[in-house]
Amino acid sequence: MIKLPAIEGNNFSGRRVFVRGDLDVPLTGEKIADDFRLAAIRPTLELLLRQNAQIILAGHLGRPGGKEDLKLSLLPVAEWLNSKIGNPQNFVQKTTLGQFPAFVINGQLAVLENLRFFPGEEENSADFAGKLADLADLYVNEAFAVCERAHASVVGVARLRPHFAGLRLIAETEKLSEVLENPGRPLLVILGGAKMETKLPLIKKMADLADNVVVGGKLVGEIKEEPSLAKVSEGLKVRFLKLTRDGKDTTLEAIDKIQKEIAGAGMIVWNGPLGAVEDYTYQVGTRRLSELVAASAAVKVVGGGDTIGFLNKLGLIDKFDWVSTGGGSMLNFLSGEELPGIKALLA
Repeated sequence: MIKLPAIEGNNFSGRRVFVRGDLDVPLTGEKIADDFRLAAIRPTLELLLRQNAQIILAGHLGRPGGKEDLKLSLLPVAEWLNSKIGNPQNFVQKTTLGQFPAFVINGQLAVLENLRFFPGEEENSADFAGKLADLADLYVNEAFAVCERAHASVVGVARLRPHFAGLRLIAETEKLSEVLENPGRPLLVILGGAKMETKLPLIKKMADLADNVVVGGKLVGEIKEEPSLAKVSEGLKVRFLKLTRDGKDTTLEAIDKIQKEIAGAGMIVWNGPLGAVEDYTYQVGTRRLSELVAASAAVKVVGGGDTIGFLNKLGLIDKFDWVSTGGGSMLNFLSGEELPGIKALLA
């Protein structure tokens, strides 16, 4: 079990704290469509506020490519925070902190503008990290989803300031460590989505750890289309679920064939939809799987933005025991890879 430096038990009163939050939330126009990630970091922010800390909250939204794109501004995030932990009757005020535009909420909390507007963030520029570090006395990482990224706000600032892990980040590492160290048996792992090359390490790891591994959705098609991937996957105790004729969904027949494994599982880990769920036509397999897994008595762990979003639409997310804020970070952690953001906190 990883032991990260925790914010609990420390006094942050009167200190300036740079919090790297997971602010990459889906937007509909200028409104937040899903606030799951923001709700997840809220307890850490409230703990710091109760201690009278001065918070500089930073993060990114989308992929602006190092250039300003006001459609990806973090103003909606600041307005959400104002409505939840600020004073809804006050307007969010725009200001400048150091060299960075920011949005101030009630004077005690400031949200920096999208860090990916600046090329130094993704380049992990030492100069950019230094400018961010100059804003605060202490550093808190509360962004599990970006711990797989060696970016300035994830690793650079942590090297320059005393550092801690947020409440949610610690919970993420503890819950996912349980999967690796003490999983419920039988352990069933379900993988969907795309990008076989990134998920193959997890398939290999889970083939050794899990009792049953099933792969569905676009991953199956990618294996068939790429001989090198198919060759690597040979010999693994993995079941590949049959796709519909157009390859855009998993068949109901294939889902029905794993009902026994779902019903009898002690723990289920699921990452990735089994079809192109953004189109209603191709939601059939994932919908049926969602219903079966939700009804299972197993300990249920789920991750990945598309999967979580789909479960939210079905009203089934509350049936899961742990909902990870990280998609790629969850996969990499379970694959046994060292995450740069976690490594920086242990230094």
